[in-house]
Amino acid sequence: MGTQAFRIPRALIIHPFLCQKTICGTFEVNSDTAVNLSPIEWVLLYLVLQRMLDLRPCNGVWADKLGLHRAYVRLMPNDLLTALHYTNAELALLEGTSLFHGTMQRQERAHASSERAKLWLLTVRASTRNYEMQQWLDWIESISWLDAWTWAEDSYASRSFPPQVGGWTSDDEPILIPGFDLLNHRRGEPVTWSYEHEKGKCQNENTGYAVFTWRTAYAEGDQVFNNYGAKTNEELCGSYGFVELGGPDDVLVLALRKSSEQSPRLFYWPRVDPDPPVALMEALRENAKVTPFCSQNDNGGDVARLLGQVDIIETFERMLRQRRKMFRRVQKEVDDAVAFEVGPDRVRARVLHMIREYRMGQAAMLDKGIAWTETQLDKMLDELEKAGWTPPS
Repeated sequence: MGTQAFRIPRALIIHPFLCQKTICGTFEVNSDTAVNLSPIEWVLLYLVLQRMLDLRPCNGVWADKLGLHRAYVRLMPNDLLTALHYTNAELALLEGTSLFHGTMQRQERAHASSERAKLWLLTVRASTRNYEMQQWLDWIESISWLDAWTWAEDSYASRSFPPQVGGWTSDDEPILIPGFDLLNHRRGEPVTWSYEHEKGKCQNENTGYAVFTWRTAYAEGDQVFNNYGAKTNEELCGSYGFVELGGPDDVLVLALRKSSEQSPRLFYWPRVDPDPPVALMEALRENAKVTPFCSQNDNGGDVARLLGQVDIIETFERMLRQRRKMFRRVQKEVDDAVAFEVGPDRVRARVLHMIREYRMGQAAMLDKGIAWTETQLDKMLDELEKAGWTPPS
């Protein structure tokens, strides 16, 4: 049945409601009329406040009330190797990949999100009658607020668990469970995360336990592991700060627009799947305006159908080749890059290793995709010849 490694009381779990309630209660702000921060933004603000209480301790009942999780947050590393924390030189080595574009979008969202939270906290500082609290909040404008915010964002992204593990519904936001996040990841490790309701207690009470169960027989002195689930190297590199050699769970992210005014629709081609997603091929078919030329009898419509398929696959091939061309523009720089650990535009050795491993997987999947289109086109041409079609002169 396994071994219960952790049983964490629900009352100690970091949930958006707890964060908002604690922050607003400490600063004596009506949570119903508080600024319109999202549930996740309340968690990030809570983490920043825990960290600052640890770095700039303050005595007082309000500080004890606010700093419930400061000892837990103290265990979180300060220096992160995730994409949000790459130097400009490191980020440039991601150009031509979906991770590069995803990171740029995350940076924009983080900036807007952090400014909303900072403005609210400045308003609190200006309006509070508690002089000690007001003095403590002076650090808001003396630190790099965006750095603190992105630290909180990546700490949350890499350490959160599904809300059901803490007894909430799947509609809730992910939660932080102190203790659960202490272990490194090992792919395929048999573990279970579950919620155990406390007998005799009302379901609505803040009771029960998040339970972490091992299903591996460890010997004394062995390192024990968690299993973060099937993660692509894009996810691991972007939010966790490590990669899996060979990228067994990697996917190729492909974007398709119907028009320049519309947001792109994303499709995911897993490395383990031999064929591209059916939904992607359907979308290409819908976008195609196929008017096949046929100079001979159409053999019951087969020629027109096959020529339409050829047009779709050729469109897909052009899409992949253009993507690979952009990818290769930067690849030589990545191959020639030399790690150095100092300076604002440093390229750290571990980051360079992760980028190379991630890009190697992406290159292999692009090559696989182009090879697939070539094979399919050869098959289509064979079928066209059997249907009596000859290329127009």
